[in-house]
Amino acid sequence: MDLAAAGLKEQPFRTQGAPTSIVSYASHLEGLEAIRAACETRNGLALLQGPPLSGKSMLIRHLVDTIDDDQECAVVDGTGLNTSTLLEATLQQFGYKADFRTDNELLGMMRVFALQQAAKHQPPLLIIENTHRINPSALRVLCSLAELKSLKENRLISALKIVLVSDRSLDSIMAAPAMAAIAQRVAVNFQMQPMSCDDAKDYLREKLRRAGSRIPEYVFPNSVCVELWDASGGWPGVLDRIAMLALSRADSLPVSISAIERPTLPHSDWDAQSIAELEHALGAPPEPPKLFVTKD
Repeated sequence: MDLAAAGLKEQPFRTQGAPTSIVSYASHLEGLEAIRAACETRNGLALLQGPPLSGKSMLIRHLVDTIDDDQECAVVDGTGLNTSTLLEATLQQFGYKADFRTDNELLGMMRVFALQQAAKHQPPLLIIENTHRINPSALRVLCSLAELKSLKENRLISALKIVLVSDRSLDSIMAAPAMAAIAQRVAVNFQMQPMSCDDAKDYLREKLRRAGSRIPEYVFPNSVCVELWDASGGWPGVLDRIAMLALSRADSLPVSISAIERPTLPHSDWDAQSIAELEHALGAPPEPPKLFVTKD
């Protein structure tokens, strides 16, 4: 069905690129509040976990859109990153454009930036998505950064706030002795939960409304909303995809249950290395930086 025929001005269930708007639901709001609270603590570090399409990226976007103006923030995809690429990606997100030859130089720049920001404004916030896909060398340097402290108002605080996001459980990684610098800072370990049926109904209709529908209840009747919720398992990313597909398949309004596809739902089983393998991979910490630089 053409979107205009459904009274829509735009695609309400975008599955690529940034969504036009954020529609909250119970688990989203609980996670947002928990991570904000963790970041406000002296040593704030939060874990955000859930299967693919469970709403983690939407929550992170909401968090970034609402942080204070004086707090620097970097959002980095951890997939395949090693020491160099993690530091380079993070510094680029923080606004640095410099060519450094060694990991020590990169780490030195990152340390100086974090300490300066923590002392003058607020500790910068580093968010790493797909943490379960990051290389052990990057985890080692992340532990080094997690140990940075700054003196502010006569008390020591962590100079870098950290949120680690993962499709799979991070428990095995956090249990490795080499990860103690991060594990001991964890203030919140939030697990995304699926929507309730009422959440899903409100979510679907609010998205239709924001896209221009005057009567979203006519586009997706109650029975269709229930079927979409059940087929999606309550996960928002899956719900968006099957709602978009159902809308495109419909010949006329209201959309019928027969237009709804039932996909294979995501799961979050962890299949990473064992703790012993992680200990071996993480090994010794990196050398302390020898070069200190300031931001241009």
